[in-house]
Amino acid sequence: MAHLGTSIYTPIEVNFRCKGGPHYPREAFNLVKIVAFRPNSVFAFMRADQSFHRIEPIEDAAVARNILAYYIRIKGLTFERPPVGHPAATGAAEQPAY
Repeated sequence: MAHLGTSIYTPIEVNFRCKGGPHYPREAFNLVKIVAFRPNSVFAFMRADQSFHRIEPIEDAAVARNILAYYIRIKGLTFERPPVGHPAATGAAEQPAY
């Protein structure tokens, strides 16, 4: 069942940003990693304007993916990566931990 995990993506367009909203076509992103599904486990990440994920469609009708999802929002707290070419993006300036 490991292949039923969460896929992590980066946008093909380097400076693409999303403040939240619609789902985008899979073709607009590069697959970085698939975090394996493991029963009775947790996978968590911080939402940022360049963090993208999805769960891939299940082809086998006999398989069910049961999940419990939480969305926690801290009012006024955002995490944004600087655009490519910005001093902070090259490590020339201190960056927040992600």
